Amino acid sequence: MITIRFTHARVRWFIIPLPFPFRTFTIPLPKDFREWVGKIEDQLVENPYVGDQIRVPWFREKKKEKYRVYYLIYDEFKVVYVVGISAKKDQQMVINTIWLLVDQFKDEIRNLIQK
Repeated sequence: MITIRFTHARVRWFIIPLPFPFRTFTIPLPKDFREWVGKIEDQLVENPYVGDQIRVPWFREKKKEKYRVYYLIYDEFKVVYVVGISAKKDQQMVINTIWLLVDQFKDEIRNLIQK
């Protein structure tokens, strides 16, 4: 089950946390990184186009030290979907996986909105 994190009413964007395949990690994430992710989610609510673009404007990443957070921006739904976290060494594998699943992610968002 995916839960949408709603923010205060004046904000136009919503954050959807990591989908199931990316919720389990084989590496422990440092506490300061986990706190940073929370701050990034707050920043994305205000402006989803922060971070580095990956191939297209709606696929982006934010980085801290050796870790990356990947997210997709759906303007038509006003949704930012956080779809992955990786260490630098796994970056290309995670990006390729997200590209393979990009249509599925959009279908998930569409289904959540229709409910």
